[in-house]
Amino acid sequence: MTATYWIKLYTEILHDPKMGQMSEHLWKRTMETFLLAGEENKDGMLPSLADMAWTLRVDAEQLETDLIELQHLGILVFDNGWIVRKFAERQAPADPTAADRMRRYRERKRALHVTPALRVESESDTESESDKSVTRVTAEQNVQHLLETIVGLPAIPADLPDMDELERMNIQEDDIRGALQWRKENGRGPVKRLSQLFPGIKVEYSKRVQDGNARGNGSKPYVPMTLEEENAAILRKAGLA
Repeated sequence: MTATYWIKLYTEILHDPKMGQMSEHLWKRTMETFLLAGEENKDGMLPSLADMAWTLRVDAEQLETDLIELQHLGILVFDNGWIVRKFAERQAPADPTAADRMRRYRERKRALHVTPALRVESESDTESESDKSVTRVTAEQNVQHLLETIVGLPAIPADLPDMDELERMNIQEDDIRGALQWRKENGRGPVKRLSQLFPGIKVEYSKRVQDGNARGNGSKPYVPMTLEEENAAILRKAGLA
């Protein structure tokens, strides 16, 4: 096989306890084994100990000690040579369905000039079907743009179905900022993936809509549900509870 020039490195490493508890030395050695496996391009098989030691400019005995420690952590296995576990599986082509969704998302983003507005309202009730199609796509892009701009994180393929739902709900900037504020006030830490914010956005949307209905129909003042009650209601509506 010919050598490769790059490898995929998954962000889930940041949340893997065995990786997070490594020493800086062992973390560096782990990354080096990933790169060596990529360069070797034999489904995770690593070069000989002597060749690795020469490439990394380290003592072979110390390197072997490190490799044995990585074996204990489940990073490597030894079978007629050192092998990075699950390397071939993780370097395989991405799920074509997810990759195709992201490709279409990027194509739409390049094709449209997205404005900060959340919704693009039609100025005419008699607009053509093609005009309506453009309006819907632009609105979808504005939701994605709004999320990415406020949260500061890019969308990934797995986010797209949920963002479609948020677009249909007609979420507003206040819904997103309210969800972020709730996390801050409750010590939830920074958002690392957009999907972490979706349940909170739906809760803020629910509060806003219910509050608006209460004011509009002259009924008694709206008493908001607790966050736990609203989350449970959202999960029931989605058929998840």
